[in-house]
Amino acid sequence: STPRPPHPHLFTRLNYLHQSAHLLLTSGSPNLSRNLVSTARTVAKKAVIRFDPSVKRTWCKRCDAVLVPGVSCEHRVENLSRDGRKTWADVLVVRCWGCGCLKRFPV
Repeated sequence: STPRPPHPHLFTRLNYLHQSAHLLLTSGSPNLSRNLVSTARTVAKKAVIRFDPSVKRTWCKRCDAVLVPGVSCEHRVENLSRDGRKTWADVLVVRCWGCGCLKRFPV
């Protein structure tokens, strides 16, 4: 059998907060969505629970906004090598529309 997480009720709560934040952002309540993300971060920090990197990539570190392309952020691919010669140097740049924060991920 698979091992259970140490605090299943906290994982359930964090999952609910994450899904609710996405729903509230798309339904037109960005401030409430930010509040839920902030609450999720606080709960995880207090219980010493680490989020999966794929979940962390959907949140802005500076303003706690949920990053949805075309709704709250923009995505673009950059290659800062000379004339784009190094094809392996592509970087996905995510820019938050709330605070202007940039996140860079290798592609």
